Amino acid sequence: MTMAPDESTEHPPRVAEFSLEGPRRQRRATVAFRLLLAIPHFAYLFVLFIAVGVALVVGWFAALFTGRLPAGIATFVARFIGYLARIYGYSFLLLTDEYPSFSLDDDHDYPISVSVPEGMRLNRWSVLFRYFLILPASIAGSVALAGYSVIAVLVWLIVFVSGRLPTSLFEAEAAILRYVTRTYAFAFMLTSEYPRGMFGDPALAPGLARPPAPGESAPEVSTPEGSPTEVSTPEVSTQERPTVAPWIVPSTPAPSSPVESVPEVSPVPEVSPVPEVSAPDVSTSEAPPPVPAWTSAPTPPPPLSPSLTTTASAGVPRITRLVLSKAAKRIIVVLLVLGVGSYVASGSVGAFRVRDQITTIHKLDDNYQELNQASQKFVSSSQTCAVSGGITCLHAALIQFQGAMVRYRAELRSLSLPAQAVDEGQQLDDTTSQIIDSLGRLAIIDDAASYQAEATKVQGLLNDFDQQEAALRDAVAGR
Repeated sequence: MTMAPDESTEHPPRVAEFSLEGPRRQRRATVAFRLLLAIPHFAYLFVLFIAVGVALVVGWFAALFTGRLPAGIATFVARFIGYLARIYGYSFLLLTDEYPSFSLDDDHDYPISVSVPEGMRLNRWSVLFRYFLILPASIAGSVALAGYSVIAVLVWLIVFVSGRLPTSLFEAEAAILRYVTRTYAFAFMLTSEYPRGMFGDPALAPGLARPPAPGESAPEVSTPEGSPTEVSTPEVSTQERPTVAPWIVPSTPAPSSPVESVPEVSPVPEVSPVPEVSAPDVSTSEAPPPVPAWTSAPTPPPPLSPSLTTTASAGVPRITRLVLSKAAKRIIVVLLVLGVGSYVASGSVGAFRVRDQITTIHKLDDNYQELNQASQKFVSSSQTCAVSGGITCLHAALIQFQGAMVRYRAELRSLSLPAQAVDEGQQLDDTTSQIIDSLGRLAIIDDAASYQAEATKVQGLLNDFDQQEAALRDAVAGR
């Protein structure tokens, strides 16, 4: 990938250019295991994302002061965006069946090709607020991809059964991929123009050829024979038939001349009447006379489709202008609506989840406070029993504290814990059950030594209880 010239001298593309081959048949075996086949690329992308993140931190400071992304960083990031587009198109969008290479070099023979301008001059204020400016475009791209995620399984089934992506769906996915690619290029400070083209490119006027691509010379256009601007007349041999001026009726002899006589013209087959045309003042040295009015001009050939261009090396048609059909635009609208709906639904689910988390945490706090009060009451009763009540008084206090633990366990089991807190809740339930059993044994022990040994075991279980209860609250809160 070569460095693009400065905006002040020439006019390179200000957005990422995108070209791809049209929809083709895909092998059902690769479609069936597409995500599994792409796992090595996903792992490679994870590593590349880390490297790109580090490079962009350095590049942001450099661009902020110099107004330009450093050449090495720009080349690396541009090639990463091209590689990312190829992986998206192959694995997620099913735009092509050809397995992508792990190389970051430009591969213009691959069905999906991205050309990102490098070294473009950037506005420093735009660099400073780049990640605030990109928010609307990133939201639009994320919503479109979220909408596609809703129907991704359906699209996979269509391609798997039919072996081909429908044309309108292919156009819609290509437009979304190009928009997301341009969003990355703008966010990563490679381009200066805001991302555009979610709904494709505008159609060219009828009869106009596509504009030449960057670095491509404009095609020569030859005027068709018989057009109003230029007329070519078949060359007629004077030996076969003398030249007759078009404004003279062929069946009428020409007037005699004092200088030389005009040779006699043989009769011409009768033709349909011709409107009378006045003779223009021309010299005999001018170009051949125009074709008579009764000569029909051939129909000009139709212009090349504005959305296609042919690769010179392989002769494979590649789409360079995404002029979307109405069906493709409707699909994009549906995907955007589905994306908004999915975000609203996930937001609602998240709101309900947060509400449930807060409710569960409050119940845990209330149960723990009630149990803490019962524990303080047991300690106070134990001190009183040690002075005057004896072992029988201690048994009564133990039974009251055991009842408080039983109520706590019942409340714990009634809670609807989130998935991430189920294990912590089970551990706390097991410890609570062990404490209840130990308190029951203490309530029937009369021997002082046995009582002290069992009491030490209960104290250790209570310490574990406090730690596990705190871990359960953190798990419920998602910490």
